[in-house]
Amino acid sequence: MTKFVLNLLAPILLVLFAETVSAQAFTAIYDFSGVATASGRTDPGAVPIASGVTFGSFIASATVGANSSAGGRFSFPGWSLGAITGSDVFTGGINTAQYYEVTLTPQLNIELSLQRVIFTLQRSGTGIRQYSVRSSIDGYAANLPASINPANVNLQVVAGNVFQVSDATTAAENGSRLTLSGTTALQDLATPVTFRFYGWNAEGTGGTFSLDNVSFSGSTTTVMGSPVITLSTAAINFPPANINTSSADSTFTVQGENLTEQITISTTAPFSISDAANGSYSTSLVIPAADVAAPKTVYLKFTPSAATPYNGNVHVVSGITYKDITATGDGIDPANLVFNFNNCSSGGGPGLGFISYSVIGAQRWACSNFGNSGTRGVDVNGFSGGVALDNEDWLISPALTIGSLNLPIFSFYSRGEFSGPSLQLLVSTDYDGSSNPNTATWTDLQANFPPLTNVWTFTDGINLTAYKSFPKIYIGFKYTSAGELGAARWTLDDVTVNDR
Repeated sequence: MTKFVLNLLAPILLVLFAETVSAQAFTAIYDFSGVATASGRTDPGAVPIASGVTFGSFIASATVGANSSAGGRFSFPGWSLGAITGSDVFTGGINTAQYYEVTLTPQLNIELSLQRVIFTLQRSGTGIRQYSVRSSIDGYAANLPASINPANVNLQVVAGNVFQVSDATTAAENGSRLTLSGTTALQDLATPVTFRFYGWNAEGTGGTFSLDNVSFSGSTTTVMGSPVITLSTAAINFPPANINTSSADSTFTVQGENLTEQITISTTAPFSISDAANGSYSTSLVIPAADVAAPKTVYLKFTPSAATPYNGNVHVVSGITYKDITATGDGIDPANLVFNFNNCSSGGGPGLGFISYSVIGAQRWACSNFGNSGTRGVDVNGFSGGVALDNEDWLISPALTIGSLNLPIFSFYSRGEFSGPSLQLLVSTDYDGSSNPNTATWTDLQANFPPLTNVWTFTDGINLTAYKSFPKIYIGFKYTSAGELGAARWTLDDVTVNDR
């Protein structure tokens, strides 16, 4: 009898061991830095990245305004009415056809559990007074558990898990929180889940409902026993490389568990891969499953053929199990000394061989839709979540060769607004082109930056003759912000070295 019971238990034990899971926590933030007043109803910026989950873009329903009312946040007019100025008596109700939505998708062999959602709320003077969040798990039937944390005198939660914002405020208000850890239906998800943010009881048809810094926190678990591919990184960004030359190798590791088929790794030019340093590079590589039982190093090279930004992908697959790595890099023409940023991607890197390096803080230089003369440029702003944050962010040129110029003169356009420190313009002859700039020696070029009046200003006459004898130099724009100093927004465009 004992033997019979043990035999019955054996398959159960096997199933339990097969379902043992390993969890990985994540926090992913939508900062809407790519949103502009003409960018449409879909956030054009880069989505967050976390292991095991794919984040979709925020989308506004077709029943609200066609474009965001402000840049750098998700803010649309056209919400249902039901409030009057100075009163907390409301006559309207939720309109389920008006919302912002975003979808989170667990990847293959992954279960997704959501713990909380935190976001910043802002309204215009005639904007919405009440808002809530629902999910696709119950067909958007019920509001998710709402609270205010940290406490905020301008925000409260009323009956039915409805957020309410004070009529007196039009500022960015922090504290809106959804606690999801107790919602069983949002734990161990193997299928996509969509969240909808509803706003209503606006005071006027042009009133807005604005979201910013929407943060999703949770965890992903991989079901052991299923085929698993583990990569050491999800993204590789190469330093700028001269056209028709190869970069130094970048590496990543791949490891497989419970694989029954070989690993195939593929990419497309100008990226190429090899299983050995200084080995033979191609766009496809096959590795036996046994060779990735322990982490195996794979080498990736970047060989641009044109002076343009490249966005590629490294696809790693075994059977139906796969993972991807994004690969990016700028091809640069070493003879180019004119940089207008017109082809950069909104919310993305500056391009043209310039690098954005954040020494302190999460903010960084990025492509902007609001460059000089209506074109694109690059900007940075250390103000986020209603406060000035500590930041040290560098925008650094590609290596510049100026030895053949008679009289090399550096110039640029800039504008600043709000309150905060000015920029610094510096030059280095020993920077390596990719590392923390504070590891190099920099000399202040004493550039005159304009006052913080949000007016484009041309700065000219910066003489680089003293640096002609060096084989290459780097020019850096250094941005700083802090709680006690403030945080200005600075925008740059049309950076040039002329031969006078």
